Formats: sequence, structure tokens, C-alpha cells
Amino acid sequence: MKNKCTIGLLFLFLIVGIPLIIDLLLNVFSGAIFNSADNSDWLGFWGGYLGSVIVMPLTLYIAYLEFKNELTNRQEQWKIDRYDAINEATVNFELFIQGNIVRYDLTDLKYINIDRLDYLKRMIQRAVEGEYFEYIKAINLQLSKLPKNEREFLAVNIEKLQYILEVDTVYQLVPLREKIKKIRNDGETKEKIKKLTNDFKDIIEIIRKASKELDKIENLTDEKRSIYLKE
Repeated sequence: MKNKCTIGLLFLFLIVGIPLIIDLLLNVFSGAIFNSADNSDWLGFWGGYLGSVIVMPLTLYIAYLEFKNELTNRQEQWKIDRYDAINEATVNFELFIQGNIVRYDLTDLKYINIDRLDYLKRMIQRAVEGEYFEYIKAINLQLSKLPKNEREFLAVNIEKLQYILEVDTVYQLVPLREKIKKIRNDGETKEKIKKLTNDFKDIIEIIRKASKELDKIENLTDEKRSIYLKE
């Protein structure tokens, strides 16, 4: 409080004192060439001078507010761009899962053989060993660019997704590889294909849970994004 009073008194002194000092110096060093200003001159001077003193701080303050607002808008747009990038990665990963695994048609056994199941196995393997890690890498990169207090909003969902794909899915996938290899070596029969198809249906249900978790991640990201759009 004391510092504010000191600064205020100093500012007032400068406003009033500078013109008086200038006038004094002009009279001292100019001799008879310049005469002291009369009342009307001083009235005109103080009117213009005080007007400038009032207008200039207001102009600077308005410029400061505009700069601050522009900076805030840019920071918010930066965050929106990060959320958009997270959503884009999430949507792309979910499209891969949905298009190549979850919606894979296993309903009619007439059209299912070891080659089709082997293809499905490779798609699942690609999802958990390739696409998933690329996805995690992409969203972690975007999260790292956000302020620290905004990086953890997906932590629970990412942990659940990690468990579904890295533990549950892999646990089911390993024996499927061996079963496919054994059927290829021993020969393909309808009964073997039927049992193997049921195993694949089980793993697809697990991956369906991962797809639902991706939906939650997308919804949470949209909620965060909408906060800055409303502002």
C-alpha cells in the first residue's frame, strides 16, 4: 500500500512539476526573448497537457486489454488444436478397430475358413502391436503440450484401454496363433473352424470394450474442447 502511494505521488509530481520546470528553465536561459506565459496561455497549455495525460494511459490500457485478449484467444485456440488432434487420433484408431475387427462377419460358418480367421488374427495383432502404440504415442504427444493441470483428464480411460488391449486381448491372442498353426498342420475341419470361430468371437467382444473406451475418450475430449469454444 505504501509503495502504491509513493508511486502515485511521484506520478502526480511529474505531471505538475515537468511543465513548471520547463517554464522556469525557459525564463532563466532565454532572457528577454521569451516572456512568462500569461493566464490564457497557461489555461490552453494545461487543457491540452492534461487531456494528453488522461488520453494516453487510456489508450495504452485499451491496447493492453486487446493484446491480452488476443493472447488468451491464441492460447485457447492452441488448446482446441491439441484436443482436435487427440480426437483425430482416437477416431482413426477406432475406425481401424471397427472396420477390421469388431464388424468382421463371423455369423455364417459357410463362408468362414482358416484363411479368413488367420486374416482376422493378423488384424487383431496389428491393432494391439502396431496401431494401439502409435495411438498412445500420438495422444501422449498432444497431452504433453497442454498445461500440467489439464493433462490428466484421460488418465483413467487410457489405463483401462491399456489393460484391455495389452492384457486381456493379448492373453486371448497368443493361444489363437497356436490353434491356427495347428489346424494348418493337421488339416481343416468344420468342427475345428466352428470352435476357433467361437474363440474369435470372444476376443472380438474384448476389443469391443476397447472401442467403447475410445468413445469415452472422444466424449471427454469434446467436453474439454467445448469449454474454450463457449468462452
